[in-house]
Amino acid sequence: MKINQLTVRDTLGITHVSLQPSTPLTLIAGDNGAGKSSLCESIRLALLGELSRGLKHKKDMAALVRDGAKKGFVEIDGGDWDMSITLPDGRPKSHGKPPEGDALACCLTPSYYAGMTPNERRAFTLSLLNVSLSADAIAAKLVARDCQPGKVETLKPIIERRGYQSAGEFASEKASDARGEWKAHTGETYGSLKAEGWVPTVPTPPDGTVHGLQQQIDAIDAEVSGLNQQIGAANAAATTIDGLSRRIAEATETAKLHARRTDALNAAKKALVEAQEALSLARVRAEGGTTAAHWPCPECGTLLQQAGNALAPYSPPAVVASPEAKAALPKLDAAVTLCETAVKNAERDVKSSEDAAVQKKSLEEQLAAVPQAEAMVDVAGLRAKITEHQDIRRTLESHQGRIRVAETARLNAENIRDLAAAAHRDVEQWTAIAACLQPDGIPGEILAEGIAPMNAALGYVHGVTTDMAERSERWPLVQIAPDMSITYGGRPYALCSESERYRADVMLALVIGNLSGIRFLLLDRVDVLSNRGRVALILLLHQLSSQAAASPTQVIALGTFKEPPTGLPASTWTVRWIERGAIDSTTTEAQEAA
Repeated sequence: MKINQLTVRDTLGITHVSLQPSTPLTLIAGDNGAGKSSLCESIRLALLGELSRGLKHKKDMAALVRDGAKKGFVEIDGGDWDMSITLPDGRPKSHGKPPEGDALACCLTPSYYAGMTPNERRAFTLSLLNVSLSADAIAAKLVARDCQPGKVETLKPIIERRGYQSAGEFASEKASDARGEWKAHTGETYGSLKAEGWVPTVPTPPDGTVHGLQQQIDAIDAEVSGLNQQIGAANAAATTIDGLSRRIAEATETAKLHARRTDALNAAKKALVEAQEALSLARVRAEGGTTAAHWPCPECGTLLQQAGNALAPYSPPAVVASPEAKAALPKLDAAVTLCETAVKNAERDVKSSEDAAVQKKSLEEQLAAVPQAEAMVDVAGLRAKITEHQDIRRTLESHQGRIRVAETARLNAENIRDLAAAAHRDVEQWTAIAACLQPDGIPGEILAEGIAPMNAALGYVHGVTTDMAERSERWPLVQIAPDMSITYGGRPYALCSESERYRADVMLALVIGNLSGIRFLLLDRVDVLSNRGRVALILLLHQLSSQAAASPTQVIALGTFKEPPTGLPASTWTVRWIERGAIDSTTTEAQEAA
């Protein structure tokens, strides 16, 4: 960037200034209130749109017009670009592409860089130096620091989309989640020392083993099975004896009826014979002939009967059938049938008694064959033993249950221990990752590597002042730390005096202007420096301009002087005197004459 023509009219304390820098370095000197700061603020207003003197809103721009004037303007010609702004409307106009951004702000207000927050300074410096905090670069450094590759891969998209700071916040949240998970597993509040090697409390298991107790239970079960078999055999024998005894008694009673049933059979047979004889006699009587119709002959008195169409002598039947006998046949026949049934029933009863006698003998033989000893077993005693064994078995099973519960608790404790250990490792990993992603971690490390050129350039400027120390003063080294803090001669910038901070700002602005390619510096209030300090500034800028003759940094410096300074190197410096808001063109001639 180079200003070829600067024109300011009726703005702040400027009545009219027209400046055409003919050398790389221009010193505008004047008394207090002459318009030096107004000129600087006019340049910043045109190039940055920066309001000054407490104004915050565009509507207040009328206050920037010089008292007594109706309007003002600022015009800057940069060769391939120009920029202007009119007051009080505040409308900017531009052609070409004037410089912009924080780098320009640092060049127009050297204290701007130091006034940034560390994060703002970091972002600007990274951009200025083209240092890339890429996801791949950060991921590689995380893995090199023993961070789990899986977690690192999770972070890469976040770094790519939202930056390392969001990734660090994500890691912190994951660490918090892991601490909560550890608490959920353990029921205790997480602590890094407590979590290291943490194991849950496990109750002391009962004596014995499940297998050993099971062997005892199996033995009891076998003994109970044997007792149940004895009881079963005794019950079976008793049931058999009872059954056989009952059947023998029933057979005995049936066999005792044999004689009576035999008599009943004989009586039934006799009754049957009598009924059969009565039926036979009645049948004979009922089977005689019938008497045919007959009449006596009127002449001879011979009995006649009709035989076809003729009369024949009457022949009476040999036996005349008995109607009474014929009517009695059905009853007699039924009596025979009843007697036959009675005989059959009696024969059945007799045979039943005979069979019962045979059966009794067989049953008595079966009863004699039953083991009486089995039936004599003390079943009640056996049942009492079974009850006793079952009580012992329940005790053993209960003991087994306690052992199993203890074993389950042990296994659960191991599982909880492993889960807690995994959560603790996650806490450590995510915490470590979050720490690595802090500005003073890996980003700071990458930045430290990236800001090396900036620190080297600051070292070079420091070296120039060191070489000129005999004629003026040596300016201490300014450096940028990885945490983006600024030191001046090893001391924190904030602890330096006003003049020390001014020197540091000048060196920073020179380096930023060179690295950004702007190569322009606007320095107000050079009178903050002592005489030796001002000499050092003049010589420093002269030396740097001489060394970069092809593309020197253009500097417009302003300061309070009682009269125009003389003796400045004419090859690089032009001096202008400003008074009452206007620049006196005679100062250049006076300098040239000097």
